[in-house]
Amino acid sequence: MTTTSKPTAWKETLSLPQIVTLYIGAVLGSGILLIPGLAADIAGPASIIAWSAMSLLVLPMAITMGLLAAHHPHAGGYLTLSGWPTAMGRPMRWAGSFCSLCRSALRSWP
Repeated sequence: MTTTSKPTAWKETLSLPQIVTLYIGAVLGSGILLIPGLAADIAGPASIIAWSAMSLLVLPMAITMGLLAAHHPHAGGYLTLSGWPTAMGRPMRWAGSFCSLCRSALRSWP
């Protein structure tokens, strides 16, 4: 006897805690383990003030990205938000992806 089970559907929405966690992971990454120690070595106790100011200044960007993601739920990220016509959309997205990749590669160059 074989039983067939109904395939489960994926949830298409993310909750606010999930979005915040993804944002923090993308922005901070592994730097959260290294940067505070380096900042404390260089700036001393003033690094606490710098981290507080940075936390306040990054909040509008986090809110903007969250609202954009909620308003435009596409898998392509920010590159799908370009105002290019359909004929130019794909080449421009490829060019944008290529430029982002090159920028990341050049940043890690010794």
